[in-house]
Amino acid sequence: MAENKELSKITIHAHDEEEAHRLVSAVFQQEHNHSQTQEATKPNSSSKFMVAVKTIGYVLLVAGEWLLKMILFLLMTPIYLWYFIRNWIGSAVVILVGYFIIALAYYNFTGQNSLVSNGDTITATLFSETKGMILLIVITVFAALATFGEIRDGLD
Repeated sequence: MAENKELSKITIHAHDEEEAHRLVSAVFQQEHNHSQTQEATKPNSSSKFMVAVKTIGYVLLVAGEWLLKMILFLLMTPIYLWYFIRNWIGSAVVILVGYFIIALAYYNFTGQNSLVSNGDTITATLFSETKGMILLIVITVFAALATFGEIRDGLD
């Protein structure tokens, strides 16, 4: 009958015979404890059940976390939209008034007074389709940045 031995050779350095016996018995005790723990770690039906319970618990934890994030998203969306619309209106007023003043000064100081001399040509000159789209994009970007900053400061 062949016995499976993990430890085939060992060298012990001891000062006397008593210390050598103590070290050898400690090594064999560790080997005996190691073999017992290997037998104890073999899977049985109760450990398979515990693995299944832990797996189900993990899945429920991930699903609960996802559900909580979705609920928070749904709660924060109206708040975010309110801040965004408020900041968009404020940015639009400030940027459009600033653009109007700077554009009037530019056209007056460059000698192009005829382009901004009456109401019809002011609107056609300052707010063409391309310039209007650029202003809309700039206003939206400023409003989004202001909203992100406002919400971030509120959460800190």
